[in-house]
Amino acid sequence: RFADVIVLAVPWPAAADAVKALGNVKGKVVWTIINPFKPDFSGLEFGTTTCAGEEIAKLAEGAKVVEGLPLFAEVLSSPERRFDGMSASVFYCGDDADAKVRVAELLGDLDVDAVDAGPLSSGRFIEPAMMLLMRIQYAPGAAGQYGFKLLRRQPLFASRS
Repeated sequence: RFADVIVLAVPWPAAADAVKALGNVKGKVVWTIINPFKPDFSGLEFGTTTCAGEEIAKLAEGAKVVEGLPLFAEVLSSPERRFDGMSASVFYCGDDADAKVRVAELLGDLDVDAVDAGPLSSGRFIEPAMMLLMRIQYAPGAAGQYGFKLLRRQPLFASRS
């Protein structure tokens, strides 16, 4: 009731009960870091027609839902969160601009490059990317820690009007 941002971090099967337990979240920022893995981790509960963030928004009536899946716990708890000096990119999305700014600030506190991926429906593409990253991270014989890095370059030439 007092929180500026509510972080929803439960396994996907517990999401509906967790949202219900929150009570009235109208006007609150709900930051979901839930990736809807199947119980056996063989894939995702959804394809690209919906995402956990959109489904949580239906349950959390009136909340300002932002989906942003941070780095793996192993990276967050390690003494160094950077990869060879570079911050990993973490994608976040939502339909409320102010809520996204607040979540981006919190992601920045984790020393990551917070990348605004657009509306909440962009979670439909963030979640499969995270599934791929998980498969790489936890593959038999995998060594080290993994994260994404989105490369950006300013336009080489100014547009001519």
